[in-house]
Amino acid sequence: MSCDEHECYWCETDLFLSEGNCVSVCPDGFYGNEDFNECEECHPDCEVCTGPENTDCLSCEEGRTLANKECVPNRKVCPIKTFLNDYGVCEACHPSCKFCSGRDKNQCTKCGEGRFLTMQQTCVARCPAGFFASRLSSVCEACPQGCLQCVDARHCSRCQSSRKAPLFLQNGQCVTECVRSRLCQLCLSCAVGCASCEKNATHCLTCNEPLLLHDHQCVQECPPAHIVQDKECHHCPPACQDCNLLGQCTGCEEYHFLHEGLCVPDCPKKFFENNERGECLRCHADCAFCDGPNSNDCNACVHPEAILLNGACLGHLLLGESSLVCVNSQKYVLLMVLENFVCMFVCVGADGACVDECPAGYYKEESKCEQCHTSCQSCVGKQSHQCLTCEAHLFREAKECVETCQHG
Repeated sequence: MSCDEHECYWCETDLFLSEGNCVSVCPDGFYGNEDFNECEECHPDCEVCTGPENTDCLSCEEGRTLANKECVPNRKVCPIKTFLNDYGVCEACHPSCKFCSGRDKNQCTKCGEGRFLTMQQTCVARCPAGFFASRLSSVCEACPQGCLQCVDARHCSRCQSSRKAPLFLQNGQCVTECVRSRLCQLCLSCAVGCASCEKNATHCLTCNEPLLLHDHQCVQECPPAHIVQDKECHHCPPACQDCNLLGQCTGCEEYHFLHEGLCVPDCPKKFFENNERGECLRCHADCAFCDGPNSNDCNACVHPEAILLNGACLGHLLLGESSLVCVNSQKYVLLMVLENFVCMFVCVGADGACVDECPAGYYKEESKCEQCHTSCQSCVGKQSHQCLTCEAHLFREAKECVETCQHG
């Protein structure tokens, strides 16, 4: 503590300077800055706070309500993952935010589980250099001065260093000179958390339990797209979002599809891309390439001589040969007129259904059943003189059906 007879200038640890006095608790409207041991003002919206931002409030000024450590007007409090826009309407936050002040990804005020809020108001799975992921606040909090990486707000694991200003890791702190004593030789020891190391203090080989080894650093848990094997973090195969203990992908990044334990940008032959499930699913056995699982989803056929018709792979026809086939519950007549060239005719019956033979009262005309003249029971054309047999009350005379015979 430093002071004169009138006031203090700075305070000892665990005390804060407030209007010339050293206090253990700052007054309302102020918070204790542990870096400078001073009481500093809260954000104007806060009555009591833990920091300078509008998201550090513990209680609010009159006319405002505390919502997710932020003081908002009493008029409306929006639900989770939404914010109150300028029109007084609750609008959706960016998908990475749990709470926000706007729609953009850099307007988050609180993050969902497994993500941490940065100084830029974004939610990340891994904090940038010089910050650590606080499980308590879900915020990327600053490491101690001189730290490049740290375990928490008091213990460094790697120091910022240069040739002109070298720093050394000692007892979780970054110092300009090593302090040797009977109690510690920490400048020769591994970093905090390392059970063994080589080259330098932060190049860990093994870790103290329950820490895990990741890129020669000891961490509390593996980052996303990693699995734990033998107390080490191993990266999943490329483009994996998640993988199992065998190192096989169980989920893929965007624009990739799961196929036999790997994530691929394009599905192989005889498989199609299922966007809903994010997987490569098998085509029908007839299809070499397809866009669905059914027999009529083919884009190319497995058999080189098969005929592709409306997505279905049909058998091979000889020159001049015709065949009756069914595709999508519709019958077709196929006629092979040239090599690799097929004519197709729709087969339509009297009632719109497909038939093998035209019924009584109809005749076949270009693969369609056309109606005979009303006097004919059967016919070869639509004219009255093209009857083959007549209705029950009529008589056939010269291929016409008449009521009375004109010649005896």
